[in-house]
Amino acid sequence: MILGILASSGTAGGGGSYESIQTVTVPTATSTISFTSIPGTYKHLQLRMLGRSDATDTEDYYKIVFNSDTSAVYSGHFYKGNGTTTQTSYLNGFAFMYGLSFSAASNTAGNYSGAVIDIHDYTSTSRAKTVRMFGGEDNAGTGGGADDVRYMTGAWFPATNVAITSITLTVIRTAQGGNFKEKSHFALYGIKG
Repeated sequence: MILGILASSGTAGGGGSYESIQTVTVPTATSTISFTSIPGTYKHLQLRMLGRSDATDTEDYYKIVFNSDTSAVYSGHFYKGNGTTTQTSYLNGFAFMYGLSFSAASNTAGNYSGAVIDIHDYTSTSRAKTVRMFGGEDNAGTGGGADDVRYMTGAWFPATNVAITSITLTVIRTAQGGNFKEKSHFALYGIKG
């Protein structure tokens, strides 16, 4: 299902159309992916990802920062389910927004995790920015916290409400050698209102 979402194009559920802004396919392992100079000509943004980390674990996480703002102004609600159990958590007052977990070096070879990140009303100067993420990972039934679907909602509360002009994703487990592995793929789209 996630691959179908990542490959889709055409019209959004709200009737807007997607337009490609920038695509990045990682040529060699790197800890950070950045989208800069994002035009303010769309209603919403969508970031699609197929990623894998080379950290020594079954999964890794990435953090999201808007406009290089690393103040403690990000929050989120996290939900996870695997068909048997569910987990929820609330994250508040962080210097970044947590992204969803994704496959790492101890996960089944070749498994890349998919995610779709929607950023709503990113040009608004009158309110905080809200984010919705959907994704999952598959560890071929070997456990390790994988084989599940994850959903997260979050918000960025900058000191002054400004348009989002840059997005930076950074692997969290860099101490374990974590980088976005080569062939990880990121595509940023603008959604017309």
